[in-house]
Amino acid sequence: MNIQDIYTQYRLMPSLQLHQRRVAGVAQVICQHIDIDVDMSHILLACLLHDMGNIIKFDLDLFPEFLQPEGLDYWKKVQQDYIEKYGTDEHVATMSIVKGIIPQLRDNPYARKRVLDLVDAISFSNAKKNYESPDFARKIVAYADIRVTPQGVASMKERLVDGRARFKLNKSHQSDDTRFFEKIVGYLEKIEAQIFEHCDIKPSDIMEERVQRVIRNF
Repeated sequence: MNIQDIYTQYRLMPSLQLHQRRVAGVAQVICQHIDIDVDMSHILLACLLHDMGNIIKFDLDLFPEFLQPEGLDYWKKVQQDYIEKYGTDEHVATMSIVKGIIPQLRDNPYARKRVLDLVDAISFSNAKKNYESPDFARKIVAYADIRVTPQGVASMKERLVDGRARFKLNKSHQSDDTRFFEKIVGYLEKIEAQIFEHCDIKPSDIMEERVQRVIRNF
């Protein structure tokens, strides 16, 4: 089963399909230019599957242009089906879905655990853990996700401006929350420095046009 078959089976929104492909595209460019030996096949699979349950948390009224051609009612029904099957936690849903998607790895316990661990690493709140880890695959998958906005690949600075805006909408503006967010941002900036210290390209070399050429192969 190829990745498009998986997306179709799980009724993923086209925008979510494209997001995961973009994240995988960013990760592939990094893997091709880093001087550290990393397991690119596991990295790409994790990136292509890391948000499988995210429709659960979507505010479907926020980006109406992403709902076409099926329309709002269709995607609300899909969202409700996901919630009924997996619950209201999108990360739990994603991990459950990924476990079901990769049974072909059942004879390779290392590969199965590796993909699941990398999917689990792709989380804003894991920034400190990813920064402190010696595992560059964790850094790459998490960083690749940070480089992608709903509109496409962006610089990390641009992505974090978008992240701050969403954070303010979803939080109560408490000082502890703000300090937590800024602490995470600091770790993400350090992860970017860690990665590109070992690359023969710069962060600015990875933008939408380049990633679009890569993802044609996914």
